[in-house]
Amino acid sequence: MRSANSSPNKKPVRLSNKFVAALPPGVMYWDDDPRATGFGVRTYPGGGKSFFIDYRLDGRQRRITIGPFPRWSAEAAREEAKKLRKEIDRGIDLAGDKRERRTAPTVQDLIDRYIEDHLPKKSIAGPRLNDEKRMLAEIGAKLGKHTKVAHIHGGDIADMHRRVSQSVGRGGKPRTIRANRILAVCSKMFSLSLVPRAGETLPWPQCHPGQPMQGDYKKPRGRARTIFLSARADGNQRRIGEV
Repeated sequence: MRSANSSPNKKPVRLSNKFVAALPPGVMYWDDDPRATGFGVRTYPGGGKSFFIDYRLDGRQRRITIGPFPRWSAEAAREEAKKLRKEIDRGIDLAGDKRERRTAPTVQDLIDRYIEDHLPKKSIAGPRLNDEKRMLAEIGAKLGKHTKVAHIHGGDIADMHRRVSQSVGRGGKPRTIRANRILAVCSKMFSLSLVPRAGETLPWPQCHPGQPMQGDYKKPRGRARTIFLSARADGNQRRIGEV
């Protein structure tokens, strides 16, 4: 990747809207502002143009796009580049952070991991297995399937528990017991996010401190049992488990 200092045949110029608008496809220029080192503009074969900033961190060359022209004016992009340069000088890897945010796992990814990694270890099948999957689906609906795992915090979990508790189930009764069971499944699900999978080096929340299930959630007193039955050949039913 080229930078202003590695392109001896193309001296930095003062980028302006007029200058950028007149650029032909397939070229790249850097700005001459010393407070925005690495700030430049590139044009594409299809006619698009975008501002960027180049930088080197820990011996590796990086580039982060600021925005397209003319949505971003040359002056606005330069001011943004100055702000970004200050962060770079503090050792912040802007491109790396952006990439991690884009590829960070979602709540649905975590649900899928729970189904793949944890459910097979549980000695449940049939009705109990389907019921647990229904709870996972409700967790996804309440927290948002596309929400990044690292963006979930204790307040989101408390709000989910409250909403499920206050919702009405069969018989017109509040689903308080169901809310507690969902909370237990959610706790195990998020504990998985703190453990890297095979071939990974970071827990799923990455640098997110703690995990959202560490809050104090008040549960109704008492314990209600859900009993799962299976039909026998003689027409009677046998108990296959309870939670």
